[in-house]
Amino acid sequence: PCFDDHHATDGYRFQSIEFLRGVFGNWWARGAHSVATFNWANASPEMCQEYIVNRWMRGEFNEGEHHAQGQAYLEVGSPRTLAGKDKVFAVERRGGYPWAEGYFNHNACSPLPLLLRNDGAAALLDLHICDPVRDLADTVEALILRAVIFGAREGDQFGAKLNGVELETAAVDHNWKDPQIFSPAPQPASGGTGRYPVNPAQKLLRVDFRVPPGACNLSRNRAEVRIASRIPYCAQEIALEKLEIHLKYK
Repeated sequence: PCFDDHHATDGYRFQSIEFLRGVFGNWWARGAHSVATFNWANASPEMCQEYIVNRWMRGEFNEGEHHAQGQAYLEVGSPRTLAGKDKVFAVERRGGYPWAEGYFNHNACSPLPLLLRNDGAAALLDLHICDPVRDLADTVEALILRAVIFGAREGDQFGAKLNGVELETAAVDHNWKDPQIFSPAPQPASGGTGRYPVNPAQKLLRVDFRVPPGACNLSRNRAEVRIASRIPYCAQEIALEKLEIHLKYK
């Protein structure tokens, strides 16, 4: 498997080292014999800094960019160098590249974004976790299932399960911002320059659920997200935009 920074999965361009660890860790855990990168920064730190400064002066640099590739080169080449490090595991989103043609370049089978049903039926999604979290419970500081939702209003309630275990709500943020989510506008092509300004008027909902380490499976995990209740007189559809597990070690 190859991680191409320019053709990143939709909504996840310029991500953190924790995200990259989750991607590569899952590839190793699912049977990869080797891993590859493409369109990554591989110059010296001094050269990278000069490049960033020059782009900034031309008005091309985006403060939201994460330059985690240099650190990732030291870690992602083996499960051993990824062990015991904080990770993010995400469900993939649909989206095409700037010159997308045909099936391959559209991630057409990716499950997100997904409309949530108003009858309380849960959306069922698989998340892969490469770390044996259940066996490492004593070393885990925090384990969170994070849902990013569009169309919810204050007063709407949501529930979640992981592998059949009901999860407790840990945090709710009705003013969450994500510059790579464009709802209700159409989602543009992924890739490109990667300049994603934050829309100050954007109102996403972020709901964090606490996950007991004992509820996690090694590799495949079944997550359920549902609308528990809605405030009346609301006709707008509610969409699950992102679903992630955030793993932080002590």
